Amino acid sequence: MVELHPERTAWEYWCLAVSNEDALKFKDRHWAEVQKLGREGWELVSVYRRGDWIDYAFKRQAPIEINTGVPRAGDDEDGHA
Repeated sequence: MVELHPERTAWEYWCLAVSNEDALKFKDRHWAEVQKLGREGWELVSVYRRGDWIDYAFKRQAPIEINTGVPRAGDDEDGHA
């Protein structure tokens, strides 16, 4: 069973790298991508320049498997599917 537990938070990360040139030329497309990531649960946590690039770092809570000790339908006596 996969559940979200705030006391056992795991994170996944994503970096969107955009060249300075593309950031100026394709500003609308670039922001559409940022908006899409937000709708998918990604939170923008930092923006930094790296030479001719702009890096946008995102994170979101990752689901983690927790053994609740409660057998699920179809599991054998040892809790295996």
